[in-house]
Amino acid sequence: MNPSHSTIRWTDSMSIGIPDVDEEHRRFISRVNELDAAIAARKDRREIERLIQDIIHEARSHFDDEERLLAERGYPDARLHSAQHARLNSLLWDVLRMSYAAESGDDWAKKGLLIKQMLLDHFQLDDNSYRHFLRQPPAMVAR
Repeated sequence: MNPSHSTIRWTDSMSIGIPDVDEEHRRFISRVNELDAAIAARKDRREIERLIQDIIHEARSHFDDEERLLAERGYPDARLHSAQHARLNSLLWDVLRMSYAAESGDDWAKKGLLIKQMLLDHFQLDDNSYRHFLRQPPAMVAR
């Protein structure tokens, strides 16, 4: 397998408009680029495994932070977004578990690329669904 290495560059169009969320997304993109570079350089499977595990753990942490923010801000589809996170988290761990049965580094690379794509799709599609909502000033809570 000879995957083509393509660096993802952060652009303003990726911004959610919340500095903490944007920083987590930037960090995630950096991690994905690191994984991509390792795959392109045909690093050994232990290095690919470590990078995949780091990405999955960082994604889970991001999901938790994002769910807390959406709940605090009263996002109407917060439960749906949380369910998307749960489904994606389960899929990510399933892919990682399947990777342990893989014998070749190429199999690990394929799983790494699959994980990369699943998370990028989530960040670019699902997270953009709440962008407009979060860019509005927080609603005043009546006391």
